Amino acid sequence: GAEPRLCPPPGPGSLGVTAEVPPLPLFGVGESESWGGLVDAWQSSESVTTDAEGRFLLSGLPPGTGEVIAEAPGRAPALSAGLRRRAGERRSGLALALAEGARLEGRVLDARGFPAEGVVVTLRAEREPTPRTRSANADGTFLFEGVLGAVTLTARAAALPPTRERLTLRDGAREDVELRLPEALHTLAGRLLDPDEVPLPFAVVALEAENPRTPARRTVPTATDGSFDLDGLPPPPWRLRVTVPELVPLEVRVPRAPEAPLTLRLARPVALTVSLRDAWSDVAPSAGELVVRGEDGPERRVPLSEAVVDGPIARLRFEDLARGERLEVRVKHPGRLPAGAEIVAGEVDELVLALRAAGAMSGEVVDRYGRPFPAVRIEAPGDGEVPREAFSDEEGRFRLDDVPPGLVTLGASVPGGDGESVRSGPHRVDPLGTTPGIRIVLPREAPTPSDDAARDDDAAIVQGVAIAVATEAGAVRVRAVVPGSDAARRGVRPGDVVAAVDGEPMIVAAQARSALRGPAGTRVTLTLRRGNRRLTRTLRRERHVVPR
Repeated sequence: GAEPRLCPPPGPGSLGVTAEVPPLPLFGVGESESWGGLVDAWQSSESVTTDAEGRFLLSGLPPGTGEVIAEAPGRAPALSAGLRRRAGERRSGLALALAEGARLEGRVLDARGFPAEGVVVTLRAEREPTPRTRSANADGTFLFEGVLGAVTLTARAAALPPTRERLTLRDGAREDVELRLPEALHTLAGRLLDPDEVPLPFAVVALEAENPRTPARRTVPTATDGSFDLDGLPPPPWRLRVTVPELVPLEVRVPRAPEAPLTLRLARPVALTVSLRDAWSDVAPSAGELVVRGEDGPERRVPLSEAVVDGPIARLRFEDLARGERLEVRVKHPGRLPAGAEIVAGEVDELVLALRAAGAMSGEVVDRYGRPFPAVRIEAPGDGEVPREAFSDEEGRFRLDDVPPGLVTLGASVPGGDGESVRSGPHRVDPLGTTPGIRIVLPREAPTPSDDAARDDDAAIVQGVAIAVATEAGAVRVRAVVPGSDAARRGVRPGDVVAAVDGEPMIVAAQARSALRGPAGTRVTLTLRRGNRRLTRTLRRERHVVPR
């Protein structure tokens, strides 16, 4: 900084802390929680106390995006909108109003309905950067005051999986909640074998519960006979992951508790070479990416820039595929039609794919008065069974890529699911060319933006799943994903349809935004549709800047 700050080295027995220490939870942070939101809230922060007239001055702030939080005893924290700070900027006139908040009274009960004393209850509020904790009294009761907005309560008892409840609290309200510890614990036993039916000792088996109301993670090593035993589990479904050197990683979903021990067999890896050639030129493909996905395993995405070039051929090799697994191989290259095939690993040593030239189409969609019509689905016949589709933006513009050359007729579907559509064409599409200036007129009036959408765009910083969604053609679609977020790491992509959140079907974007948001560190399960595939992803809510 402008003035160097010298800190002595930590002495024996010292934590070595040279900054303000955030509040620590009573019994540590469980595996299903995250320190990210708590630590981020205290990094690069400054705090002051207001004077007799409620005034304050924060100085020496670093440039970037942040927010101002005001806290007072017995009041709900006040949170400003996201502020984008520039170097040297001075801003004044910020007003924060501390609300009374709600009074949240609760009780923790065991599986038999008796009070559970000493159970740690954690409250995570969407408006608060750090969680609060209470221990249940002798009669199982606990109290939180000055709470406002969306909150998540988690009760943790020793040797039991946690139980969770989500609430939305209004100013001045008094709410009662009951947290009942799991009725019964489950046990999952099994045995891990290699491809030769030999037990695998000292391998790590990881389990994650998919129900967000009873989050839990467990890991256990296998015994010398390859057996493992996971106890103290919440109700299924569960997801098991096993990684053993020199064998193919295994990921299995267990929808219900099995009556007999599971037998998990790891496969010996087999190799596959994918050779790509460009049917339009003699130059080896070098842009785009190759995607290999199995029935249950993770999706593999490899950029073509990593391919080995041999004249006009680009080759990519995969060494760790499971023998007998059905694989879908797809390649996408700019200016070329997508190509791919479905194979069985081990039956094919080399897969050769030829890329054919594609064209593009662009234009605008307007209503009967000539005004831009956003979120209209534009569809063109695809190469094979997969159609090409795009959605008009806020100014009614659209662009369709990877269109097969020739005469193409477009279809425009009106959002809302009423079946109304308009056809345009045929239009001529040339290889590697763009057909511009297409104008599609819909015989109805374009919708006006809702107040909820406007407020969502204004919110710079929120807590929730780090994606942006929009209602397009009667479905809730992912519009953007925050880079580096948990959603990005788990493979959520723009264009995915959010079919359900925690099992609740999603109809409109406003409903999805409400379900996705919540205190940082809590988890939520998304059911996604990607083409003909149905995916399930359990994601962590986090504090993030809303993507645009």
